[in-house]
Amino acid sequence: MCSIIFKDNSTSTFVTNTAANNGGAILNGQLSEITFKGNSKLYFDHNTADNGGVFYCTNSTITSTETSTISFSNNKAKQKAGVGYLTLTFKISFEETTAINFHSNMAEESAGALWSVRSTIQFKGNSNITFMFNRAINGGAISANDHSDINIRGNSTLLFVSNEALENGGTF
Repeated sequence: MCSIIFKDNSTSTFVTNTAANNGGAILNGQLSEITFKGNSKLYFDHNTADNGGVFYCTNSTITSTETSTISFSNNKAKQKAGVGYLTLTFKISFEETTAINFHSNMAEESAGALWSVRSTIQFKGNSNITFMFNRAINGGAISANDHSDINIRGNSTLLFVSNEALENGGTF
C-alpha cells in the first residue's frame, strides 16, 4: 500500500496542474491512501484533465480531517468530474472541517464536482459545505452511479447554489 500524508501544513496549493488523461493534480491508484490532516488551508484551482480535474482515484482512499479551509475552484474535466473522479474507491471522506467549497468547477460530460461509481463520498461533522456554480451535462455538482453511497451527516450548513446540469440533475 502506498500512502501520501499532508499533515499540519499552513497552506498547500495545487494550481494549474494538467494531465492529458486522468487526475489533473493527483492520481491515486491501486490500494493507495492520501490523507490531509490538521492543515490550515488546501487550495485546488484551475487544474485540468480528461477525467478528474483535481484527482482520479481507483481502489483507494482519500481522507481530509481537521482542516480549516478546503477550496476547489475553476477545475475542469474534458469528460467526467471537474474535481474528483472516483471509481471502485473505498472512500473519500471530509470530516471536521470549517469550510469546504466547490465553486465554478465543470465537466464537459458528467459531474461538475464529484463523480462516483461503486464508491462512498462522506461529509461528516463539518461546519460549512458549499457547492456553487458547478456545471456539467449530467449532475451539475455530484453524479453518483452504480452502487455509490453519499453520506452527508452532522454538518452545520450545507448549501447547493446555482449548480447547473444541461440535461439531468442540477445538483445530483
